[in-house]
Amino acid sequence: MGARSVNPKVHTKVIWINSWFDPGKEKQAAETLIGQGADVLLQNTDSNATLNTANEKHVWAFGWDSDMKKFGPNAHLGSVVAHWGVYYNAVIQQVLDGKWKNDPVWLGISQKAVDLEDLNSSVIPAKAMQAVAAKRDELHTGKWDVFSGPIKDQSGAEKVPAGKTLSDPELQRINWYVEGVDGSLPK
Repeated sequence: MGARSVNPKVHTKVIWINSWFDPGKEKQAAETLIGQGADVLLQNTDSNATLNTANEKHVWAFGWDSDMKKFGPNAHLGSVVAHWGVYYNAVIQQVLDGKWKNDPVWLGISQKAVDLEDLNSSVIPAKAMQAVAAKRDELHTGKWDVFSGPIKDQSGAEKVPAGKTLSDPELQRINWYVEGVDGSLPK
């Protein structure tokens, strides 16, 4: 949705490897996407294989979970970084206070648990860097929520109407892709 906010013609392709960590499958998925014409890669897996492959194949990529620039310095656009200490400190304090519950945890930019870091200012234009900073500020202050409507699914059907924002339980039940995503969910 972010890419389409600046270029409505952008399409995202998805390959599921059904693992959080499988460098071989991650590399194969990256190579397949590049072969299909992808010029920017992002993964939701935990190895450096995607960024490393992007570096080898001369396409752009984002790191995931930590700053991965060192694994693909010529491909790195930035990294989505998880700051696990924020989560661990909160949970440990809840345990110490006798208030811990086995409930889903929703932490993000506003809690400083996740952020987009080490943006590559040598290739990302200053205007785009400013736009990213403005969106980050809106997320941090709660002025904007990524999952506020209108949001359409990949068939063009409205899933979230204007004026509505998905709740955390609704986010857990998403079983559809947004408009602009090519592919299907695994069965």
